[in-house]
Amino acid sequence: EESLQGFSINHLLGTDQLGRDYLSRCIVGGRNSLLISLAVTLASILIGFLIGVLSLASKLVDEILMRLMDALKGIPALLFASLLSVTIGRSPIILALAMSTAFIPQCARLVRSEGKKQIKSLHYLAGLAMGHDERFYRFPITFRHSIPVLVNQIPFIFSSSIILEATLSFIGAGLSEDIPTLGGVIQSSRDLLMTKPH
Repeated sequence: EESLQGFSINHLLGTDQLGRDYLSRCIVGGRNSLLISLAVTLASILIGFLIGVLSLASKLVDEILMRLMDALKGIPALLFASLLSVTIGRSPIILALAMSTAFIPQCARLVRSEGKKQIKSLHYLAGLAMGHDERFYRFPITFRHSIPVLVNQIPFIFSSSIILEATLSFIGAGLSEDIPTLGGVIQSSRDLLMTKPH
């Protein structure tokens, strides 16, 4: 029986209740957590960028989209992500999309703010004077000047999404138990802290 073994040559961190090696589960769980966090970061930046650019189309579109972003930001990220993952499904894609809702409003507002600043700039007005179509000229200008702003957000979104994913897995609202994650490994072993502290 290999369940709940201590440290050994074969199992450097011991085994869990089912005899699975903790070191292997931590490595695979870390990989899964990092991949989910990477997907959350990319989804947040891409969707946030699209919403931010669309908000520059007109005052009405801007008002509607920004009120939606305010409503989304008003919902606690942990609650919203756990509700989505539990009701819709617990697949990695659903979890990544649910978690990205916590960061999309911030990215959208940054792109919108940068776009509004560039629209009032002299080089934008000069481009219009040269004959560029205003409807299509906003996108490349906003894209070019939003990239540095969004790149600065990557470390924050990535690190925050790792913590959010671990928290969701710890409370049982993350991925299914057969897919190891960092939070899932901690959650599965917390009941053994007093009897098997290793």
